[in-house]
Amino acid sequence: AYRILSSALEDPGDSSCFVLLYSNKRDDDILLRDELDELARRHPRRFRLWYTVSRQSRESARRWPFSTGRVDLAMIRDHIPQGGDGECFVGLCGPPGFIDRTCLPALRHHGFDLDCIGVF
Repeated sequence: AYRILSSALEDPGDSSCFVLLYSNKRDDDILLRDELDELARRHPRRFRLWYTVSRQSRESARRWPFSTGRVDLAMIRDHIPQGGDGECFVGLCGPPGFIDRTCLPALRHHGFDLDCIGVF
């Protein structure tokens, strides 16, 4: 996914916009964090990046500017544009239970059709 995202953002002929809601157990589990932060910094109009972690030490929680907790409908509403316009694609990656019981129901409730959701 990172290669697709970085290639599209670096292509001057591509005007696609992206939102990445990236969930991990702890902030030090985030893969490619420096690279993603740099893409978000360089492309603020085309790439919105939001992290959430489900576990944190008290020390890291004091300086964590993003969400804490599991992905749910409220978090999706806060960080992902409303679906239903047929112009969006949602890519999901994670454990099957997380995708089937959490992400898919929340995304459907947020207006996304299953046709525009891909699971990796």
